[in-house]
Parts: sequence; structure tokens; C-alpha cells
Amino acid sequence: MSLERKIEDVNSLISSLGSLDQRISGAIRALEERKDMAKTMLKKLMREKLVHGYDDLLSCLEDDFEIYPYADQIAAIDRTLKRLKRLQNLIASLKFRLTLLKELLRIVSQLGPEIKKVEKAVGVLEKGMARMKKGIAEIEDSTSEILQRIGRGLSEVSTGPVPPVLLTGELENVMREMIDELRKELEEEGIMPSHLAVFEGPQAEREPLSLRPARATAQSKPSGPSGGCEKLLLDYIRKNGGKIDIGECVRELGLPPEKVLEALKKLLE
Repeated sequence: MSLERKIEDVNSLISSLGSLDQRISGAIRALEERKDMAKTMLKKLMREKLVHGYDDLLSCLEDDFEIYPYADQIAAIDRTLKRLKRLQNLIASLKFRLTLLKELLRIVSQLGPEIKKVEKAVGVLEKGMARMKKGIAEIEDSTSEILQRIGRGLSEVSTGPVPPVLLTGELENVMREMIDELRKELEEEGIMPSHLAVFEGPQAEREPLSLRPARATAQSKPSGPSGGCEKLLLDYIRKNGGKIDIGECVRELGLPPEKVLEALKKLLE
């Protein structure tokens, strides 16, 4: 095989990789748009469920199976995006190596027949090109399969019933991320007062959902409160199963909201 033919083959491989990279970029854009749509729908559903504050929002959404398809779709899209971006990095690396190979072949072709010693090196390059061709063919096949699956997934949004499961792993992470974004949006719009953030601290972000009942029980045990407001608030929390609604608590106890919030902060400390 002449050097000119080798250079043409390398150019053909580079063009194929460029076309493949464009297809992957289009798929990434489509997935990111689908993820934004799912996040918008999920936050809309969360707004409707936001009644008692952020602390128990995740618990309230456990039994609402309407949100599960959107949370699962966001998690699946994130996994697919990671794989496609890794594939893009691999393609960029192959294109760079093939470009270097093309320049080397061009230099060799310009040196002329007086450097026959490079023939052995060219033979090694031919074997490397054969392996590269095989690897690129495998990448194209796997990428086509991934893109076909993505196309089918984008055309179908599952709305069927979801079995009752706990919010764990990826779904819980998605839900927590959506709750944080929703809280920021509502605070910027002036709809949700920022002082309600007292209900959700760093411990709530790290603590698995399955441990919340035990924590609520431990918090409901009095640690020797000295004020009457704290005792009334503890009784109210026990009566309501470890949950608290500021509005209902103020009306039922007949205390100012400031006193209730101050007593709650002392209990949390």
C-alpha cells in the first residue's frame, strides 16, 4: 500500500470520527433538553405538595407515585450523559492520534526513496491502523445502539404505576436536588419565607431517609426544657407524630409565631 493511500485512509477515519462526534453532540443536547423538561415537571409537582415546609416534603412524596417516573428519568439521563461524554473524550483522543499519524505519513512521503529504513516503521503503523479501524468500527456499532435506545426513550415517557419503594440511592439524590432548587426559586419569588429553612439542616441532607423515624423519636424526647413554650411545643409534636405545622401550632397553642420559632430552635439545639 502506497503512502498516499495510507494518508487517504487516515483522512477517511478522521472524517468518520468527526461525523460520529456530531451525532453524539446532538444526542447530548436532546437528553439535556429532556432532563430540563423532567425537572420542570418535578418541581411543579413539588410546589403542589409543599404544605408543611421542606423538612417533611421528601417523606410526603414517598407515597406519591406520580413523581417517580420523572425522578427516575432524570437519574437515567444523567447516567447516559456520563457515558456519552466519556465516549466523546475517547473520540477526541483517537482523532488527535490519527492526525499525528497523518502528519508522520506525509513527512515520510516527502522524504523520498532515500530513507528505506523507515519502511519497517511504516509496517508497524499499518498494523496499528488496522487495530484502530477495528476499534472505531466497534465504537460506531455501540454508539448507534446507544443512540437508538435514546431515540426510543425520548419518544416514550413512562406513566404507568410504580411499585411502592423508599426514596433511596439515585432517586433520593434527585429528589433532594429538586427540593433545594425549589426552595431557592420560592425564596427568590418571595413565596416561601427564608426562616422555614430552620427545618432542614446539614444533618437532614446527609441522613438516609430510613433513619428519620428514629431521629424524630429521639428528638421528641424532652431534654429537660426550662420554659413553658418548649413543653407545649414538645406536647404538640408528640401528638402529631413528630411533625409540626407552624400555622396550626400557633393557632392551637395560642402563642405568637416568634415564640414558637424560638422554642423550636432551642429544642433543635
